[in-house]
This record gives sequence, structure tokens and C-alpha cells, in this order.
Amino acid sequence: MGKNAFNLAEDARYDPKYGINGRVKKGEFSIDGKSWNYRDPQNKDSNEQYQADRRGDNGSAEDNWSKNAYQYTNPLYDYSYGQVRDAAKATGITNVNSQGEVDQLLKQIRGENKPKAEEFKDDFVKKKVKPKPPVYGPKKSFTYNPDTQAAFDREEARQAKSKSQAASTTSSQISNAAQTEPSVTTDFKSNIKKSLKPNLAYSLDNAAETLREKFMGQP
Repeated sequence: MGKNAFNLAEDARYDPKYGINGRVKKGEFSIDGKSWNYRDPQNKDSNEQYQADRRGDNGSAEDNWSKNAYQYTNPLYDYSYGQVRDAAKATGITNVNSQGEVDQLLKQIRGENKPKAEEFKDDFVKKKVKPKPPVYGPKKSFTYNPDTQAAFDREEARQAKSKSQAASTTSSQISNAAQTEPSVTTDFKSNIKKSLKPNLAYSLDNAAETLREKFMGQP
């Protein structure tokens, strides 16, 4: 068995967060092939400034972050190991080694990731499905129908006949009234004349009698 083939699972020191010398088991979450702790920018074991301070080298100009850390993976360390590991499981990432995978994990942690099926559907729709132009039905046109036309004609004839009958009745009534009125008027005037003659004669006789009595004293 080679020196790099030792059984990590049986090693009492093994913790997937730390690994052993940065190494993790196959299938365990890792960052560019190393453990979470190994790539931690705050890992004091690989922080040159921390090591210099321990040596008493206060004038050194070493960087105050782990030399094994990557700048593009450092945003992951704003979250806990458990959060990032679970996000990696949810997205199917085992080993983080690109900016795109870092972005995907951050979206998953922040709740910005869509389910894979939905993401696939959106991509498919955008790439494959082209919007179709609206489909309009044919314009409706008038269609001649003999039965409908005959019905219209009958209705028009009925209305014309009704108007004609009404006009004829009115005309007849007016004519009859015109013919009847002169005879009625003539009879009325004749009666008046007849009634006036005896009345007038009586009145004259009565007036003469009254005058004789008053002036002549004779009955």
C-alpha cells in the first residue's frame, strides 16, 4: 500500500471538515481537492503573518491570510461549513473548483436557485421555443340565405299592408265625417229657424199688447 493510500475512514484523526493534511475521502465535499479547513483564509496554520508574529518577526510583510486559500472561494467562508456542504449536496457539487460553482453554491444558500427541472425548462423555452405569431380567424362575411331573405320580404310586405289598411281606415272615417256634418248642421239650423219664427211672433204680439195697455189703457 502506497504512502498516499492510507485508509482515512479508519484514522481516528479524520474529520471531513479538516481532513488529514488537507486530504479528504473520495466523495467528500472539498474545495479544489482539499478540505474546508485547508482552504480557509483564516487558517492560522498556513497564515504567514500569524506564523511570523509567533516567531517575533514584527517587521515582516507577509499576507494576513492563508496561502492555501483562493480568492474566488473566500466568499463561501462567510457561511458555515455545514451550510456550504449541504448546498453542495443539493446542487450535486462535490469538489468546488470554479467561479461558476461558487456562484451556484451562494445562490443555493441564499435561496436564489431554481430547481434543476425548472431551470432546464426555462433554458429550453428560451433556446428552443420561438414565439408564434398570433393566429386570427377568417373575417366573417355576409352569406345570402334565400329563406332568410324571404322572411324579411314577408315581414316588410306585412308592415306595408298594415300601414296601408290603417291609412285607408283613417281616410274613410274622415270622409264619412265630412259627408255627415253638412246634413247635421243643416238640420240644426233649420230647427233653429223654425223655433225662432213662432217665438219671435209671440214676442212681437206680447210687446204690442203691453204698449196698448200702457199708453191707451185698453186691454
